[in-house]
Formats: sequence, C-alpha cells, structure tokens
Amino acid sequence: MKKTVLFLGLLFIGCCFSTVASAEISVPSGWHKNGNNPDSFSIGRATESVNGQMRNMVSVQSEAADKNDFGGLVQMIRAGKYLGSRVEFSAYIKLENVGERAELWLRVDDGSKEMAFHNTSAKPSNGQSSWTKYKVAIDVPQKCSTIHFGVDLWGKGKVVFGDLAFKTIDNKTPLANVYVPAAQSRKFVVNPAPVNLKLATAAKNANAIPQGWEVGTKLTQYNVSADSGTVLLKYDGNDNSGLVFKQRIAAAKYRGSRVEFSGWLKSENVANSSILWIRADSDTEPVAINNMDKRPIHGTTAWTKYDVTLDIPDNCTKIIFGSALYGKGTVWLKDLGFKVLGKAKQPASVLNILPQHDSPVNLELN
Repeated sequence: MKKTVLFLGLLFIGCCFSTVASAEISVPSGWHKNGNNPDSFSIGRATESVNGQMRNMVSVQSEAADKNDFGGLVQMIRAGKYLGSRVEFSAYIKLENVGERAELWLRVDDGSKEMAFHNTSAKPSNGQSSWTKYKVAIDVPQKCSTIHFGVDLWGKGKVVFGDLAFKTIDNKTPLANVYVPAAQSRKFVVNPAPVNLKLATAAKNANAIPQGWEVGTKLTQYNVSADSGTVLLKYDGNDNSGLVFKQRIAAAKYRGSRVEFSGWLKSENVANSSILWIRADSDTEPVAINNMDKRPIHGTTAWTKYDVTLDIPDNCTKIIFGSALYGKGTVWLKDLGFKVLGKAKQPASVLNILPQHDSPVNLELN
C-alpha cells in the first residue's frame, strides 16, 4: 500500500500532508484543501448524475503538478463517538487523464501519533475511468482523538468525486491493507526552552544527532548526520516517506505569543519537498501548525534562509519544531533560530487544526 504523506503523519504527521486554510470559494463548507503543493491544484464544483440521481460533485485538477505533488480535500472530526468501532468512508470517483493516481483515504490519530491508515492505492486509480465506488475501512482504537478522511490527486489530471458516506460497520467486516504503525515505548524529551540551535555535537562523535534533537521516521534506511554545525537529511528511496528532524519544548512561557523558527537550508535533488515547520500541541492533540505549505522546497537550491511563525494558543502544553524531507533527496540545515516576535495575532494564514465536529459534516458537498 502506498502511504500518503500527511503532515499531519510525522508532523501532525505531522505530516505527509499539510492542511491549508483555503480561501477558495469552491471548497465545500467543513472541508479543507490539503497537499504538499496545494497551489498546483484547483478545486471545482459541479452537479452530475450518479446511479440515476443528481449529486453535488467536487473535482481536483492539475495541469502542471509534478508526479510527486498531491492535492485534495480533507476533513477531521473528533473520534469520541466512534471509539471501539469499525468505520467506513466511501465515495464515487471518476478519473480523467490521471497520470499518477487518485486515492480515497482514512486515518486515525491519537494526538500527534498516527494509529492506523487505509487508502485505495492498492486498486487501479489512474488513467481514465467512469463512476466507480471506492471505500476504505478502519478500526478506531479506544485510545485515540481524531479521525481524518479525504480524497487526493497525485500528479497531473483530474479526479471528480461525490456521493460520500461515512458510517460504522460490523466488526466482522474484513479489513484489507490497513497500515498500523508499530507500538513505540520511547519517552520523548521536552526541553524547557530551545536548546542547541547551533547543532553542536560531541567532538568524539561528530556524526551523532545533535544533543536536544531527535529524528522521527518510519523508514528503516536513511542518513542523518551532523558536522561543524550543519545537519544532513538524506533518503534514497523511491516513495514519498518522510524524515523529520525535530525538537520539543514546554509551551508555558510562550502561550499568547507569536514565535518564529528560522534556519538556513540547502537542497539537492529533492523529489517531493522539504520544509521548516512548527506545531503547538495540547495534552491530547495538535492545536496549530505552520509548515511552509505554500512554499515548500523542491529540487536543488542554494543556501537560503527560511522562517515559519506561529501564534501559541493558551491551551497548548508543548511546541515542536524542526525540518522535514519527503521523498528522495538531500537537505542540509544550519544556523537555526527561535524567538518571540510579540503578542499573538491569530493570522488567517495559520490554521487552527483542532476538530470542531463530533461527526462528519457536509458529505453532500453543498
């Protein structure tokens, strides 16, 4: 099963997958535009006949997206009423000249930890097709906080979807190709304030991960090394898996403030994207995030300074920040900075990702 990178995976995912606050009038209420390069994808609306009935439809289309770019629509809900249940998300989908693939997907998280994921990538989903019903199903653990679901298009082409449904199903209904991450017993260090922004390592172990930092990934083969204040992230695989370099700090002294995380980055042959990112979490779930969703780094670039800002809500307990590499390529980072810019202003460009609903909304795509 090809796994969609959701930042909302390692970064949220945080993160596969960055969710953006979209101003497009074509995005149905209750839904959000998402993707690693969302500006390459347009959202359209139409009414078409499916099974003899007229239905509201949404299209995701791109004429310029790279094969490693994806965009689509996503919705996130609280998991409470579905705990211990098996749920199914379905939709009718039509493809028009899809070069890579389109997919329906469903994911369950506990705070920032991904618990299970299912998508339709195991089924043919490119080229041209008439209306076809797709569905994905997943078990919702007793200990989880949010459920995420949506439709994505990878690369060029057009996917049209509608007649959506979300429901609980019998626990005896077979599940197939569900990804469940291995259990982790590791306890993460939460520093009282940012540490080692110069990325220093012990002289006797120059290639070690700098003190105060950690690496998050599901990969088994990757390269993270540090030398003379520079960290290298490298992945040689052919998928879009994520490699995340990050640090966690306590949020107490920053609540109600706007903070900035910055750094110098250089890239080489980055097939998908690389980013700086910062996220604020409560005790149970992510609350807000900024992850360069509209300006990710692609290809080969010279040393460039980037920054991401975030307003820290009063209900968060920790702040997580760092850099990430998605897909094949190499990225270097150095001269990191973290500072308070002033009081929080809650800009529209920073998305509050706390779910607002206990059940799916607007499956009719009105």
